[in-house]
Amino acid sequence: MPGVVPIVSCYEAGRDGFWLHRYLVHCGVANVVVDASSIEVNRRARRAKTDRVDVEQLLRLLIRYHHGEKRVWSVVHVPSAEEEDARRLHRELERLKKERRSVGKMPACGRWTNRSELWKLSRCDVWRRRRRRVINKWRT
Repeated sequence: MPGVVPIVSCYEAGRDGFWLHRYLVHCGVANVVVDASSIEVNRRARRAKTDRVDVEQLLRLLIRYHHGEKRVWSVVHVPSAEEEDARRLHRELERLKKERRSVGKMPACGRWTNRSELWKLSRCDVWRRRRRRVINKWRT
């Protein structure tokens, strides 16, 4: 087979991060990370959402995208590894703050008058240990 054959791929952005995109680009694959909410869906056809149907739709849109239709979907900006790590710290901090607010609605830890609420004491202790572990990780 003479010449180089270009390889193109795409996937929906998700919680797994962008490590896969960076790896594919490093291997020479022209990869596109797509915003899942921007993919065309026929709202009248009530279809079961399956991986096979999703792959077929992504393939059709990928072909249209590489033939010049750039408005087929929204392409997600892929952050650098350092930016993604900074986001991870911020998200973990936000999760801990949310958890602290939910624990803060309970009486102060260790001041229990009712034995039925004893499980809350263990929940508060778990939260404190987790918070200490995360904060110590940030300090190093």
